[in-house]
Amino acid sequence: FLMKIESVFFVDNELSIKTDLGNSKVDINNFDINILKDKSFDGYNQFLELKGLIDLKVGKALLFGDYWSFINASRRTLPRVMSVCLEKQKGFSQYMLLSLDTKNIVSAVLFNERVKKILEKNVKTGFFFKKDIRENMLDIDILDLFVSSVKSVSNIIDFTVEIGVNFNSSAINDGEFYCYNNQRFNVTQHMENIFYYINKYDICYVENVFVEKDFIYYKEFCERVKNKCLVCSSFETNCYLLRSTVFFTEAELLDLKKKYINLVVDVFDVDFDINFAVGFGVPIIKVRENVLNVLERIKKQMTLLPKPI
Repeated sequence: FLMKIESVFFVDNELSIKTDLGNSKVDINNFDINILKDKSFDGYNQFLELKGLIDLKVGKALLFGDYWSFINASRRTLPRVMSVCLEKQKGFSQYMLLSLDTKNIVSAVLFNERVKKILEKNVKTGFFFKKDIRENMLDIDILDLFVSSVKSVSNIIDFTVEIGVNFNSSAINDGEFYCYNNQRFNVTQHMENIFYYINKYDICYVENVFVEKDFIYYKEFCERVKNKCLVCSSFETNCYLLRSTVFFTEAELLDLKKKYINLVVDVFDVDFDINFAVGFGVPIIKVRENVLNVLERIKKQMTLLPKPI
């Protein structure tokens, strides 16, 4: 797929860019528009020749709209959606839901959203004036509540859903101990607790288990977990969380996949990040909101393109 820059100019301290993918504006100063004038890019790899010449904001403006086919037009699969169903500041920070065995991505997303509403309702008390008590609840109680919320509606699905947890290690570690559930644990005790949670709640994804000074424990942790659970960390685990803070090359992503095996895109910029995941075939996206409209739009585009040879 060819991307052509049709016009680029400044209007009221905003950089206006028009390409055949769409129109966008960037709030930026002191940018040399000659870098982009009359440029065209035959595919994503050629676009990356701009790396170092433009910042991330300008790059995202150029890749406006559904640019997945600009990366790889032969893609015909959508990533699985891991939905953050509950977030909090104290203790474990995120409770997630993911299906690894369904081909119906739409049904999985709708189910995740249904559980999210049930769980958010269940962490509130009061009759007339509802008070959210999630920050005052023990994490073990929230895990129990999460599982019961899933089970309460599991009869409506014909696929399996599993749980993910962000253990928020930097927030629960006081420099020496891991503090949660009104207790303090040394690193060995903490690791045994996580194993217990993984087995009891069938957790398939864990994130931020250890603080940096304890990263050496990830090796033993992964050896014991094996393929039962995705262990996400910047250390050498079996899963790596991608964030769109840089433009990755295809070679860089291949290196990450060789090192970590499993990749997950952490979605903040919904349209941009999901298109990135689809274009590069990243199998899982972690989302904080309902992204069904974006996925359905991309799926429709896939059906309109010629079948890959």
